Amino acid sequence: MKKVLALILALVLCLSMAGCGEGKRYEEAAALLESGSYDEAAAAFEALGDYKDAADMVTECAYQKAAATLESGAYDEAAAAFEALGDYKDAADMVTECAYQKAAAMLEDDAYDEAAAAFEALGDYKDAADMVTECAYQEAADLGAAGRPALSALAFIALGDYKDAHEQGLAQWATLYNAHHTITAGNWTAAAIFENGSTKITKQNIQGGGDGIGIPEDVTAISLGSVHSLGLHPDGTVTGSGSNTLGELDLDSWTDIVAIDAGWGYSLGLRSDGTVLAAGDDSYGLSSGTADWTDIVAVDGGYYHTVGLKADGTVVAAGSNEKGQCNVGDWTDIVAISAGFDHTVGLKADGTVVAAGNNAYGQCDVGEWTDIVAVSSYQYHTVGLKADGTVVTTGDFATLYKAVTKLDPSDSDPDFSGISDWTDIVSVAAGDKFTLGLKADGSLVYVGRVAISRSESPDWTQIKLPGEV
Repeated sequence: MKKVLALILALVLCLSMAGCGEGKRYEEAAALLESGSYDEAAAAFEALGDYKDAADMVTECAYQKAAATLESGAYDEAAAAFEALGDYKDAADMVTECAYQKAAAMLEDDAYDEAAAAFEALGDYKDAADMVTECAYQEAADLGAAGRPALSALAFIALGDYKDAHEQGLAQWATLYNAHHTITAGNWTAAAIFENGSTKITKQNIQGGGDGIGIPEDVTAISLGSVHSLGLHPDGTVTGSGSNTLGELDLDSWTDIVAIDAGWGYSLGLRSDGTVLAAGDDSYGLSSGTADWTDIVAVDGGYYHTVGLKADGTVVAAGSNEKGQCNVGDWTDIVAISAGFDHTVGLKADGTVVAAGNNAYGQCDVGEWTDIVAVSSYQYHTVGLKADGTVVTTGDFATLYKAVTKLDPSDSDPDFSGISDWTDIVSVAAGDKFTLGLKADGSLVYVGRVAISRSESPDWTQIKLPGEV
């Protein structure tokens, strides 16, 4: 009997020791999991068979490993691991979370298009729909920071009322109010500065518009007058081409120039100290009348009058006032100006426009314009660029074109109606019976006559955008 009792006691002791061993091994497996040794922990739990919840803990090891993989940024690997777990816990949702975090990482790396596509694919998960818009917002901000204000402005404005996008867009446009423009329109002639730094000009043999006019190279700004052109060089000097009948190209002494404009037979240069230089025609004092101007931030020359924008938002004028084109003394809050043939246009800080002078053809009918970010005027028409990249115009330059060139009034060429369909415009230039628009992709659109013949036109691309360095 004693032997039997001893055997029973020994068996109980053995079983007890075995239980203690499994408990210890379970604790060791749990410690491995806690330390992040997921594969070793899983193997240890698996070796425990059906002890406690060891089988479930094998799956838990895989779950925690997948979570750690996600945290490390291995999004695709983590997604595959969660997907293999089927319906364990929230594994299915974590597959989607992996895609969300991958999209967020793309956005962090400035891969805006890829990030937007990834967020869009997530549908209504979390704030994915809003993050698609956030991608566009951050890209717009980056464009501005990279010195591409025109593209930034369009991108912000396209976002509507998202965050402060509209305000940011207007702020970007504001940097371009008096920026060097890379397209210019003159008397039947157009010119542009291209991305590679080269320049190009159209030639027009009707009425002598562009004949004999070249365009300077190695310039940061260009401007066309009636029969001459100007180019501003990086060192602050100015050169020109074309007619010098009135001394409009006597520019050798000009230095420290930051902006230029070619008027009708005369040239204007704005110096960095806010004073103005002029050369050429001085009829009605349109040149000499600028000699005592100070604090000027922009100048523009018309036919027989000159206007200057002062730093305080007021405007000064010199020259002929026969049509009231110089009646600008009471203008305030002006951020940009344009001198037409015998009218003057001013863009106000609130995006509205004012005008003075001859309105025989409706060229001053700008009172209802809003959200304007740039203006340009020439002989008988005025053009406004809106913040959304569309264009408005007023005046009657089509009729004038036909009258001057003695075309049959029934002739439908040229067609000026297409300007209302323009989109993605970042700069406009009004010329003599034509208008130019520079698109965000660097291509040129136009209505009117700007080339030698009806079969030839300036189908230019890769034009440098305004404000870009």
